[in-house]
Amino acid sequence: MLQTFFLSFREVFEAALLVGIILTYLKQSGRDTLIKYVLYGTFGGVIASLIVGLLSYLQMSTSEGAEREFFEALMKLIASVLITYVVVWIGRQNKNIAKNLKENVDRRSSSIGLFSLAFISVLREGIELVVFTLASIGKNSFETITGILIGLVLAVGLVFAMFKYAIKINIKRIFKFLGVVLIVLGAEMFGEGIVDLFEIAGEFYELLLIGIYFVSMIILFFDEDLKRIFSKA
Repeated sequence: MLQTFFLSFREVFEAALLVGIILTYLKQSGRDTLIKYVLYGTFGGVIASLIVGLLSYLQMSTSEGAEREFFEALMKLIASVLITYVVVWIGRQNKNIAKNLKENVDRRSSSIGLFSLAFISVLREGIELVVFTLASIGKNSFETITGILIGLVLAVGLVFAMFKYAIKINIKRIFKFLGVVLIVLGAEMFGEGIVDLFEIAGEFYELLLIGIYFVSMIILFFDEDLKRIFSKA
């Protein structure tokens, strides 16, 4: 359950944060009439994510035996690749997330533009969560769903409190912590996915793959911190 909780919290937190920044910027810049289109896009992104999740789960649940095992292993590998993308690329973008979003809002200051901005932002996080869920739902469906719901509620509640009551939270530290958690989960999925997909026998190989993924991702994730440390040294 902890696995899906952290994955859910991370994805929903970012999606809610993006929408919150867009709504706040529109309100501050006196474009309140455009807020409804952002809400429409957010709702549309949530619905589209649920549809993708439902169709994917139905596809997975109807498969049996070797086909199901292949599907689960493939989902684990895809999830580990997505985690790499999230940690390395999106993690770097979070430094200027507010500035980048405001520039996007100014460029897309129309009903269709803002609808698509919110829709794509939410759908991207939703699809990532779907893949992460499918990669771990085979273990225990009830615990998986419970972890997702708890992570969702806490993420939305935290972002709501941040914007509603002007609570100051170090977002960079939150993403750093969640980034490390994602690396740990991604390493496990990568190791299990490779071993299951290619039917490699032996726990040693799985641990080796987990270690390779973890070390390489940690170096990429903390590359700037490491550069600062070595430059001072």
